[in-house]
Formats: sequence, structure tokens, C-alpha cells
Amino acid sequence: MNARTYNLFGWLLGAGLALLLCTIAVVSSQYSGDSSRDIVLYFDELAYFPLIVLAIAFVVASKLRRSGDRIEGEQVLRHDGIARITHWTTAFGCLLLMATGVALGFLFVPRMVTDASATAVLFNLHFVGALFFLFGSCLWAANQIVDRKRMQTHLPDESLVQEIKKSVLHYTHMAGLTKKHIEAPKYHHSGRLAGLIIIATSLVIILSGFAKLAVRGIDVSPTIATIINLSHDGATLVMLMLIPVHAFLGGVAPWAWNTLKGMFTGYVSRDYAKQHHTLWFKELEAKQRQEKK
Repeated sequence: MNARTYNLFGWLLGAGLALLLCTIAVVSSQYSGDSSRDIVLYFDELAYFPLIVLAIAFVVASKLRRSGDRIEGEQVLRHDGIARITHWTTAFGCLLLMATGVALGFLFVPRMVTDASATAVLFNLHFVGALFFLFGSCLWAANQIVDRKRMQTHLPDESLVQEIKKSVLHYTHMAGLTKKHIEAPKYHHSGRLAGLIIIATSLVIILSGFAKLAVRGIDVSPTIATIINLSHDGATLVMLMLIPVHAFLGGVAPWAWNTLKGMFTGYVSRDYAKQHHTLWFKELEAKQRQEKK
């Protein structure tokens, strides 16, 4: 099986699994029984599943080894298989969580469904989204623990003022408004700033999500419950504002199409890497020269 066929098989397998879990969630959400009208809610029936997913993510991270970025002729490997798995499982889970969370109502947004069966469907789909989001996020976090140098590529390495200044200059240049070009590392300065927000927001969502799951089985004071809900909903609001910006700058904008392709195939063109991620490309060239010695 060649690499391209294997890659396609992986995408089909992942999409099939996501569709299967969502279908099971919808089907099992229907009422059963005439008198008791019992309903299956995964947050009650399968409350231990997130812990299992958490454990699986850390075990997988400990067994897998990253291949590392490298120049391969006219292409540059930017995202290996593990990077793509963590990105798209987290992305799918995040989108499913946000869609169902908004429909269920949060903060100042009223609930969009009143029917009990439809509400159960949304809750169970929310649960499936949580499993994907938890797996992707924890697999990413565990990989940073295994290879701590990777964390440095996601976080700012200059002052906040400098990072913002370079981010503005980068996008005004990409939009054709300025001629000054900022030589960028693997992730642009705006991406590094966003990385801080994404990490912090994801952490709040995960911790408050586990707290919301815990209070379904134990009694807590109304104040604590309110704090948990506000934390979860507030982080959701931040993510709702951040994701569209991330999607536009990282994939929809014309200058980002090569990057978006790289999140599916793993590769970007040599010319793109050299022009738009100059510092990163120079590092890869220096690394390859060192390996040849």
C-alpha cells in the first residue's frame, strides 16, 4: 500500500468512525418504554468514558514517535501523521461541541430546542464531541511532554508588543497593503499568540467539563455549580470567537491554501515554505546539512 492510498484510507476510517459514533448517539437518544419514558443520556450512562479516552491518549502518545519536519525534494513535510490526527480530532470535537452547546443554550443564548428527545440527541452528540476533543487535546499535550522542544514552536518567544507588531505587519503584507515582509518561523507570530489562548481556553473547557460531569453524581452548592457553568460557558464563548478567525487566517484566506492542504496531506511546497516560513526553512536546511556531514 503506497503512502497516498494509506493516507486516504486513514481519512476514510476516521470519517467513518466519527459518523458511526454520531449515528449511535442519535439512535440511542430516542425514548424507550411507554410509561416510564426512560431516556439514554451518555453523560449518565457512560460517565467513565472520558477517563478511558484520557488514558488512551496518553498511552498512544507514549508509544508513537514523531518523524520530524524535513525537506523532501520539492516538498516539505510540515505536519506528520500524529500532528494531523491531533488537529482534526480536536477540530471535529470542537465544532461538534460548539454546535450542540449553542443549541442547548449557554450564557445569554437561549436554548434552541424544547423537545425532550431532541435535547437528548444534542446532549449525546455533545458527549461524542467531548470524546474527540479530549482525545485530540490530550494527545497533543502528551506529545509536548514527550518532546518538550515542540512546545516552543507553539508559544511566543518575544514580548507581547513585538509579537502583535509582527503579526500585524505579516497580515498587512499578505493583504498587499505593505511591502515589508516578516521572516517567520514554522508558526507565524499570530499563531503563537493564538496558541496561548487556545491552550488556556481548552484547559478551562476540559477541566470545567469534568467538573460538570462530576456534579451530575454529587451534590455541590449552587455557588460552585454556577462558577463551573460560567467557566465552561465563558471558555466556549472565547472559542466561538477564535475559531472563525483561525479558520479564515489558517485556511480560507488565499495565502493560506497551501497551509490548509498541508493539514490534510502533511506537505507544503518547497517554494511556499521558503517564502512564507523563511526561518523554519533555513533551520531545516541547516539540519539536513548537519546530518550529511
